[in-house]
Amino acid sequence: MFENMDDAVVILDNGGKILDFNEPGRKFLSPKKIGDSIGGILPPEVFAGNPVEIRRRRRYYDARASVLHDHRKRRLGQAVILRDVTERKKAEERINQLNDTLRLINKIMRHDILNDLQIANSSLEIYSEGKDEKFMEKAVERINKSIALISMMREFEAMVSSGEELKEYSVRSVVDEIIGNYDVKFNVEGDCTVRADEAFHSVIDNIVRNAIVHGGTDKIDITIDGKDNACRIRIADYGKGIPDEIKERIFDERFMYGETGGTGLGLYIVKKTIERYGGSIRVEDNKPQGAVFVIELGK
Repeated sequence: MFENMDDAVVILDNGGKILDFNEPGRKFLSPKKIGDSIGGILPPEVFAGNPVEIRRRRRYYDARASVLHDHRKRRLGQAVILRDVTERKKAEERINQLNDTLRLINKIMRHDILNDLQIANSSLEIYSEGKDEKFMEKAVERINKSIALISMMREFEAMVSSGEELKEYSVRSVVDEIIGNYDVKFNVEGDCTVRADEAFHSVIDNIVRNAIVHGGTDKIDITIDGKDNACRIRIADYGKGIPDEIKERIFDERFMYGETGGTGLGLYIVKKTIERYGGSIRVEDNKPQGAVFVIELGK
């Protein structure tokens, strides 16, 4: 009967030797076979009758053992049922990561907006006393910055909280859609598919926008190279570049650089999103000048 079960089932004798198993059980046990001891695979807690979460070959299982008796109620051994909960476990971990990041974004945004409004309020008080226009300008600048932060929050939330299942995206299609929004020269080569979600658009857009707004570039080269089971995306600009001493810190959640550094949240969220896809991102120098952001993702 257990042959048709989706869960792995392993039958043991009273000494812990394997008597039988179904096909999922065979895959779980491999290379062990009938007659071998179960020792070393299942922790003792499993045989106490309570469900225990175990990990084997990078997969997670809920394991539970039940005692088997014959018609005279004599103990014959135990049946161990193992339910593969890997996808549920990954989903739980992803939700926890998303919630942690959203809490961080909320904390940073509240701090920055409150700080800007306090400065604006102080500047307006000083302006009301002396009518010095520079304090009015400072207040307006801080209020506009707060408005911009609130607008950015929607994009950050979309990037972080996109919990949909990953699917295949053509990198070239995403890039072509984004570059039409900017008035600089683009050179785009290659294509490959990656497993991502809607937040991938914001990842590429954020890097391109940073190169234009913060880097001051008037040209961007995007090279998309798919080989083996990986896809490499190089986004190279010809702007001010990024000094060596800060390259490893630009993805930190509170890092700011330059007059237009903003909150520092953008690249932090980009990195978190890429990591959610199982990929990586780094920054290098471009030649003769500028910066190159290199994204590597699985297909």
